[in-house]
Amino acid sequence: MAIAPAAASPFRLARLDRTRNAFVAPESCAAERCTSADARLHFDAFHDAEPAPVLRELRVQALFDATGAAEIPYGVWHYRAERPHGNSGGVSFVAGRESMRRLALDYRIGEAAQALHAKCALTTLDASLLEPGQYVLAGPRSDGGGADLDRFIYSGTPRRPLLAADGELRAFDYLAFRIEALV
Repeated sequence: MAIAPAAASPFRLARLDRTRNAFVAPESCAAERCTSADARLHFDAFHDAEPAPVLRELRVQALFDATGAAEIPYGVWHYRAERPHGNSGGVSFVAGRESMRRLALDYRIGEAAQALHAKCALTTLDASLLEPGQYVLAGPRSDGGGADLDRFIYSGTPRRPLLAADGELRAFDYLAFRIEALV
């Protein structure tokens, strides 16, 4: 479930595969494909790790391709652990499926003063369009490793989609979001 192109990134992007009721790497998901030109993205909720958040701060921007210009950013989420009531709420916007490709992540872990950066591809080389579905963007565990999404199934609730099949605590933060095709 590594995200491209930054193999060293501690973030994991996963899409719900309803046939398995599990979150898997988008390229291995058996979910339906669509041909709609536009999509609505819903960034629903951010969930702290249990028992305490790992990320101190997270900024998420959608990056759009533009002819003759650099990528154009659109701010979609901002989280700060010390401001639980001053963080982003649900955000929804329409994007051209051919123009939005990535999420840019600026984040801080623990007491680190310096922000780290990563880009998370929402498309692959052989499927260059956004695909509808339920997604999670999982942050690192407190030990610095990647989220072990294999332990989780879909809860049935889009705002809080991860449910631990083994009943254990979730040791990573995550952002729940959905992509829907517009007809």
